[in-house]
Amino acid sequence: MRKQQRGGVDRAAGIDPDVLVYGRHPVREAIRGPRRIVQLHMTDDARRALERDLPRDVPVRTVDTSQLTQLAGTPDHQGVAAEVEPFRYCTIDELLDDARSVGRQPLVLCLDQVTDPHNLGAIARVCDAAGADGLLIPEHRSARVTGAVCKASAGAIEHIRVARCTNLADTLDRVRGSNVWAYG
Repeated sequence: MRKQQRGGVDRAAGIDPDVLVYGRHPVREAIRGPRRIVQLHMTDDARRALERDLPRDVPVRTVDTSQLTQLAGTPDHQGVAAEVEPFRYCTIDELLDDARSVGRQPLVLCLDQVTDPHNLGAIARVCDAAGADGLLIPEHRSARVTGAVCKASAGAIEHIRVARCTNLADTLDRVRGSNVWAYG
């Protein structure tokens, strides 16, 4: 089995890091969120701690701490990792329409060139706590939603919408004409 180096730890090449959520809070929020859980990888201790939150229809693989560290590519897994379906991005129009459908002005945080997944996760956590409708990020030169983002957001990224656009300035110019204010 080929291995790839991620963050100083060898990661088993079998699982894409974009679909692996790790840590107790991020996994618990992934279970509660809209993404389908494909498989859980847990230590015995984590299984006991999360037992009441575990979905009945998801296979659980019991592993030891070193196997989980190798799988997650980090020792920060807290005894649990979940393989999930890929994150579903939306368009800015979908994000704005969702906010308007409940009768309020949309509040969307627009990020330009936030490339550090930990920063994106921290911002997503604040966005969720502040009641924002979602995030808008560029498709290029921006972090994408990965396990590191999920961990940094403590799972909050599972409950907010994230829209991606080709060009942030052009997108903001376009939506400003549809009764949306932009502050910078």
